[in-house]
Amino acid sequence: MTGNEIITPAEGSKLEAFRCHEGELTTWEYESTDENGRPVTRLYPLPPIDRYTRLIPETECRAIIAELEAALTPAHYDQARTLARTVIGRYPKRELIDPDIFVVEMTRVFAEAPADLGQQAADALRFLRFLPNVGDVKAALDPLVDERRAALNQARRHLAEHQRRKAETAKPKPETYQDLTPAERKAFDGEIQRVKRGGQPRPIAEVLGRCRK
Repeated sequence: MTGNEIITPAEGSKLEAFRCHEGELTTWEYESTDENGRPVTRLYPLPPIDRYTRLIPETECRAIIAELEAALTPAHYDQARTLARTVIGRYPKRELIDPDIFVVEMTRVFAEAPADLGQQAADALRFLRFLPNVGDVKAALDPLVDERRAALNQARRHLAEHQRRKAETAKPKPETYQDLTPAERKAFDGEIQRVKRGGQPRPIAEVLGRCRK
C-alpha cells in the first residue's frame, strides 16, 4: 500500500443498501444559535421506532446491518500506519521531536476505526496549518465512527420492530360478539339473562361449546 492510495470500505461492504436508506438511518444537520447567539450546527435526533413507523423492508434491513457491521471493522495495522504517515508527512520534520514515536501513537488511533473513515478524517485534517496531534485525529475520527454505529443501531431497531409486528400478528385475536354465529349469539344472550336472574356464571367456552359440537 502506498501513501497515496485512497482507502474505501472493505470489499463486500460497499454500503450499497445503506446508501438507499441513509436518510432514514442518520441524523440531519441544521443551523441554529447557541445561548450567546452565535451560529452553531446541530443534529436532529434519530426518530424513535414504534408501531407507527414506516419501516425499511426487512430484507433490506438485514443487508444494511450486514454492510454496516462489516464497515465498522477496524483498519489493519498497515492501513492505519499508511494513514498516520500520510498525515504526518504533510508537515516539516522539524515539527517533530521523535517522529517514530509519533507515527506509532497516531497509528494506534487510526487502527481503532474503519480504514475508510480514517481516510475521511485524514482528508479533513489536511487543511490545518500546523501538524495535528493524536487528539486532533481522534476528534476528527470519533464523530464519523459514532454516526456509522448509530446508523447500525437504528437499522437493528427497524429489524426488531419487524419481528415485534410479526409476533403481534401471529397472536390469535380475541373473539368478539360480532364473530359469533347466530346460534352462538343466542346461547351467549341466554347465558347473560340466566346470570341476571341469579344463576352462577359459566365459562364462555362451555356456553358456546354446545353450539360448536
